[in-house]
Amino acid sequence: MSEKTKVSYYVAPAIARSVKLLAVRESRPASEVAEEALEAFLSDRQEGLDWQRAAEGAFKLWENPEDAVYDELGDA
Repeated sequence: MSEKTKVSYYVAPAIARSVKLLAVRESRPASEVAEEALEAFLSDRQEGLDWQRAAEGAFKLWENPEDAVYDELGDA
């Protein structure tokens, strides 16, 4: 078993209810269900940040004086 750290957070009653219901349905501890949900959420967020970071340089091509005229079109 990996090392665990105890944390406590307040969540909306509906979230707490969902975690408890899923835990009962799957015969697992609620803490395990909550940990799995949090891991999935954080993984999705990190993936989004990774894609955002990868795309940052994609528009550098148009950052030049010749294309600056098009930047002003949106201001009109």
